[in-house]
Amino acid sequence: MKKRVLVTGGQGFTGRYLVNQLLQAGDEVFVLKADIYDAEALLQEVRGILPTHVVHLAGISFTPEGKDINVYKVHVIGSENLLKACRELGSLVRKVILVSSSHVYGDRSDGEPINEHVCPAPSTHYAISKYGMECVAIKYAEILPILIVRPFNYTGCRQMGHFLVPKLVRHFRLREPEMELGNIGVARDFSDVRWVAQVYSALLDSKHEGMVNVCSGRAISIRYMLDYLSQKTGHTPKLRQRDELMRQEGGVQVGDRSRLDNWVGIEPYRFEDTLDWMLSG
Repeated sequence: MKKRVLVTGGQGFTGRYLVNQLLQAGDEVFVLKADIYDAEALLQEVRGILPTHVVHLAGISFTPEGKDINVYKVHVIGSENLLKACRELGSLVRKVILVSSSHVYGDRSDGEPINEHVCPAPSTHYAISKYGMECVAIKYAEILPILIVRPFNYTGCRQMGHFLVPKLVRHFRLREPEMELGNIGVARDFSDVRWVAQVYSALLDSKHEGMVNVCSGRAISIRYMLDYLSQKTGHTPKLRQRDELMRQEGGVQVGDRSRLDNWVGIEPYRFEDTLDWMLSG
């Protein structure tokens, strides 16, 4: 049966890929126009659309210093506004996906795969606000079929340039002579945004609720990315280490995707293929 999917944040980095994925699947897709913080406008728009499925991508991924209050307004209050509006539609809504973050797990960088049973320990305003959204969702879980996804890092073409991987790719593609970085030994779980969009689309069709990690299960170090990009381009920029770019969290952080594999079974892209795509894009 064709779905009527409401996507918040549909014009953002992830949203554009997800909207395209859903349209290719033959679904009707509606991108939220109302301000997520405007409860009345949001309710009226939801009533006008009558979605059967909702994916809540809207959020703040980068917060300038002194503007931390905004992440709470959007992630906590805005998310509750959306859930209240969905509650008005009753059983018409068959699935609500709330996009949280692996940051809720806190600084767990011992290399042990992080599964959904790990106790959250958010340590930044961004992470605390995302965990706050999860807590708000508990109030509605008996009324709405809610699935919370905790994506780890992912990237791809058209991601904003201040993020790590687009920054690296740009320096190599433009053959810039030097680059400022922090600790290049840090390793994190990275995925491809196209795969993330495929996963979200598949999860909309699943009967599962609760919580699931969205991750590759493979940790990639910055040093490895530098070596790979150097090999592919024949260029080696001079590296300058800046203290302010050093991550508070060190070591290796990787997700456990066992539950996701059991639920949808979509194999992640090789990260090298993602880098090749970004270099060519």
